[in-house]
Amino acid sequence: MALIAEAVLLILGYALVMPVLLSSFDGAPNDVIRAWLNQSPANLWLLVAGTIVGLACWIGAAAVEKKHRRQGRMGGWKSLVRPTVTVVTGLCGFCVCFSLPLLCMAHL
Repeated sequence: MALIAEAVLLILGYALVMPVLLSSFDGAPNDVIRAWLNQSPANLWLLVAGTIVGLACWIGAAAVEKKHRRQGRMGGWKSLVRPTVTVVTGLCGFCVCFSLPLLCMAHL
């Protein structure tokens, strides 16, 4: 059950921060996000609130993982899954924390 909760929190966090991550790259998703942000200042605050909730989901997933961590060794490919998810989520969190203030400055 804890593994399912952790997966749901991670996926929900990625879904909520994805607009900020996609706005860092040129292309169609960036243009759509910027056009949506230009419609109303409330959209920017909605994006900021969603991003904060997404980051909180990642922190919650880390707390669930720490509380229900299995003891012992895992072999094979399963031993690579958790460290990989942790590194990718950490890098995305860094990019979000760097990109969100820049996105706010560009649209305020």
